[in-house]
Amino acid sequence: MANQFTLPPALRYGLAAFYGYGAAVHIANMLGWTGFDWILAPLKWQVLEGLYILLDIALVVGLLAERDWAVPALVVAELSQTLLDTVLRASSSFTSPALLHSAPCS
Repeated sequence: MANQFTLPPALRYGLAAFYGYGAAVHIANMLGWTGFDWILAPLKWQVLEGLYILLDIALVVGLLAERDWAVPALVVAELSQTLLDTVLRASSSFTSPALLHSAPCS
């Protein structure tokens, strides 16, 4: 069966690089390299961080290997992240502790 979700190579590689960077940021958060205090973060945030690491890595692999499930996984990743960053942002249990304690912009 032919791949029904064909992306141009430049877009595939660009998205793979973007999500590879995203996975690296999630890992850096877990290791405390970004100022994110992993131990003090709410359990929901820790679980989401772990899930997004897995999703980002799966997307990189799927995009580079041109798998059929890569584009639907990309849509799920984007919609869920957008939902968390907009609609659910008012709920502190879904908001990054690093963002909650950052200095206000002037």
